[in-house]
Amino acid sequence: MHAGFLAYSAFFQGEGYLFLTNAFLYRTVIRFSKSLFFLRTCYFFLKHAAYFLDLSSFRKLHPAQKPYELYIMHKYA
Repeated sequence: MHAGFLAYSAFFQGEGYLFLTNAFLYRTVIRFSKSLFFLRTCYFFLKHAAYFLDLSSFRKLHPAQKPYELYIMHKYA
């Protein structure tokens, strides 16, 4: 809605103040939630980057070998 109409309604009508405040709060909450969702998504992909990029394949292991089994083999060799 046009800013002039918002100012007009806020100045000449009592409930216009509430409407102006609610519009500002709604816009602020929507922007904050969008940025929060974007940051949470970026954090998720950075946190799980090793899974998405399959960095575990850089360890030259046989698919049947597990890290715990390698630890046991190294411990009791």
